Amino acid sequence: MKAADKAPEKYAAYIGIGQVANHTKSEVDSLEYTIRQAEQAGNVKDVEKLKSLEDSIKNGETHTPRDLVRKYGGAARLINDNMDYYIGFLMNPEYNLLDCFRYLRGISATQGILLTEERENDITTLVSSLDIPFYIVMGKYDYMTATKAAKDYYDHLTSPKKDFIVFENSYTIHNLKKKNLLQIGLFKLGETINSLFLIKYSN
Repeated sequence: MKAADKAPEKYAAYIGIGQVANHTKSEVDSLEYTIRQAEQAGNVKDVEKLKSLEDSIKNGETHTPRDLVRKYGGAARLINDNMDYYIGFLMNPEYNLLDCFRYLRGISATQGILLTEERENDITTLVSSLDIPFYIVMGKYDYMTATKAAKDYYDHLTSPKKDFIVFENSYTIHNLKKKNLLQIGLFKLGETINSLFLIKYSN
């Protein structure tokens, strides 16, 4: 997104899928959702752990534990996305068992770094406007990058043309569970972007 802001002439449009927004707002949404789900499940231990993080999350010092967000359905719905990754590594000819270990090692080494960078560099203050069309595609129940926080960002960001698309029955992995809907949605966006591209370069 910072690249599109810095060099808009190189892009026809920006499409954010699972768009990162204000870290603290997103994490508070994620925390509140995960606490509600843990309470409904009667898991006192998880509720206590999550509530012990409330102050540090609201102060922007840390994030909602991703293993608990996943445990309570804030990452995927009706699928096991991690298992799908592993099966893909093992069953597809372009991958092998070593790639599975490389993936796990990469996630372990980088996820904390990326979350810290996101927390310390608020994209909503770094990019407040775009000179190109701006689109966000989210799952309604995404609590890895909270949809509500993304919508707040969308509402405040200025752009010559923008749209906010929500898949009603999807979580953060809507590109896997709702593949056809995502393809249709992006195809429609593609038609719009293509027409804008032709107009831009035909003048």
